[in-house]
Formats: sequence, structure tokens, C-alpha cells
Amino acid sequence: MSDRTDSLGYSGMKKNLIVNIQQVVVNSWGELSTHCYDGESALLRCLRDYLQMVLPGSKNKPPQLSIHCFCASRAAAITRRVEELFQDISHCFYGGHYPKETRYILEIRRDCYAIQFIDQLPCIENIGRKKDMLEYLGNKQPAYSPLYFDRFFQTNNRLHSISKYIEPNTIQVFYQCENKLADVYIVDEKGSLILFKTPCLDKANFLTPLDLFFQSILFRQNSESLDIHSDLSSTPQENIQTVDYFEIKQERKKFNIVTNNPINHNGCPNFFNVQAIGSRNENGQLLFNIFCDQKEFSEQDLGEDLFNHVAVHILLRRQSKERYPCYITDLDLSQSNEQRGDGIQTSRYLFYKKRLESALNNALLRV
Repeated sequence: MSDRTDSLGYSGMKKNLIVNIQQVVVNSWGELSTHCYDGESALLRCLRDYLQMVLPGSKNKPPQLSIHCFCASRAAAITRRVEELFQDISHCFYGGHYPKETRYILEIRRDCYAIQFIDQLPCIENIGRKKDMLEYLGNKQPAYSPLYFDRFFQTNNRLHSISKYIEPNTIQVFYQCENKLADVYIVDEKGSLILFKTPCLDKANFLTPLDLFFQSILFRQNSESLDIHSDLSSTPQENIQTVDYFEIKQERKKFNIVTNNPINHNGCPNFFNVQAIGSRNENGQLLFNIFCDQKEFSEQDLGEDLFNHVAVHILLRRQSKERYPCYITDLDLSQSNEQRGDGIQTSRYLFYKKRLESALNNALLRV
């Protein structure tokens, strides 16, 4: 009584029909070896061992496969599903179109899994249900890591639609406004994805301070790059980034993405900058100082009352006394010990921006 025909999430119960795999390997010398995989994770363990045979980027291709299923029902469908899965994963990691750090997202039963090569080894991580997946997608990456969704992953999903537009060495903002609220998906230069939810009375009202934030951190990142590569001529070109804006429009069950940058700094609303500077105390705890109108509020001194004091100051500045959202427009993490290698990834700035804005806007509603 369900249209769910995926053998890895079959029927309304989303059953995984693959619980036993017998693997027979014939090497170039004609030697035979066998391995049995049992249980719900049988396919994942078999897949991991298959990917370990050949590393992406090498001249060799993965071993040829011959897949057969002998169960009493749905044998042909199960065979076809496994064949398509291995074909898609081979295209992702060995087709030459995606970097080896690509994250392949697969759903089995009700859980999602990410397949990625880390330090030359295939790693398969359970990233929870679809609603929990965003936390994983926002993790920082050692190199550019786009998203590749399995063909049976929900095709009318916004993340699936966004993944087709992800490009390296740029910041991409995808936003959808509906019922005076906006979902803002931000993909950074290495493919990490962060979701913001914010009121949306006017597109420019929430995108303009966001753009100011990006301009400030891009300046910081370029400065960090110059510090790391002291010789200007040796600065990698890929460190130069742009910010692109896309609007997500839903038509029935389909999501269309169109380029749309409504920002006009010359005509932006009259708001003042809110800057945050993070540094570690003697215990290694990251604390922030927040600056409004050149007035400093220190978490070291104010502790848990930091955001209440900032909120009171902001409300005093607003003639209307309205409690509309406040945005962090500049963030300095140079003293946070976050910097590694080529500098601080944009997703880390966004992680702290989201956390600070949430605490500040909650305080605005309380005071």
C-alpha cells in the first residue's frame, strides 16, 4: 500500500531488503576469495571494502562487478538497485567529474549515510535522519567537498536542488521566502552548508547585513592568506572568492533556483554595525567581546548577562523600540585558535555568527 519501491527503504515501513551479501573475488592470477556480510549494515561494509580496493585518482579502475540476487521475491529489483548504487558511486569517485573528497549521501531505511574518502580511506558515517543531516553538512572540510545525492534520495528536496549548483572557491547564498520567513542556505568555499532561518519582510533587509558580514570576513581571510603566503606572488588564486545569491522558488513539488541578488548598499536600511571578537581565556574557553557604536561589552566581565546588556543598548538606539532581528555584521576569530593551514573556513565564521545572533535575538525578546 505504498509507492516506496527502493530496495533500501521498501514500502511504508522503509525496510532494507538487503541483509546478506556473499562476495566472491577473482584476482588477476585467477585466485578466489570469499567474504560474507550479514545484517543491516551488510551493504555498507561490502561497499567500504570495495572502495578500498582502488583509490580515487589512481590510474586503475574499480573491479568489474557481476551482481545476482536469488531471493524468492523482488530479486530483479534488488539486483538492479545494487547495480545502480555501485554505478553511481563509481561515477562519483572514479568518473573524473568530482573531487575524491566528495560526500556521497545515501539513505538506508530511515537513516542517512555519508560516504567520503578521508586521508585516502573510504569512510561511511551515519548522519541520522534527514532532519538531522544539516549539522553534518555544516562541518568544516579539509578540501573542497561537493555533495552527491543518491538517485533514490528525495528528488524534490531543496538540498538535492542546491547540490547541483555548488562550486568551489566561492560563497553561495540560496534563500527562499515564504509566509514572512526565510530559509537561507549558505555554501562556503569548501562545500560546507549552513542553514539560517530569519524573518523576511523584505529580501534586502536580511541579505544586506549578511553581505556586509561576508565582505568583512573575506577581507580577513585574504589578510590571513597574505600572512601565510608572505610573498604576494605565491598567494593561491583560489583564495579569492566571490559571493553569489540565488532564490529558491517552489512550483508545485519542484524547486527551481534562479540567480537573484536584491542587495543595494546605497539604499539599504539605516542600521548600525555589530562586531564580535572571539578569544580564548586561560582555560581555553572561547569568549566574545561585542561592539555596538564603539561601545564594548565583554563576556569576560558580564558572563551570562552579556547578551542582555547588548540587547538593552540596541533597544535604546531604536526610536521605534521594535524588537526586530539584529545581525552580526563583522566577526574576528583571529585569536580563537581556529586557524589551521590556509586560514579559517567560512563555515566556522557562520557557525559562530548563527550562535551569537540566536543568543542576541533571544535576549531582545526578553529584556
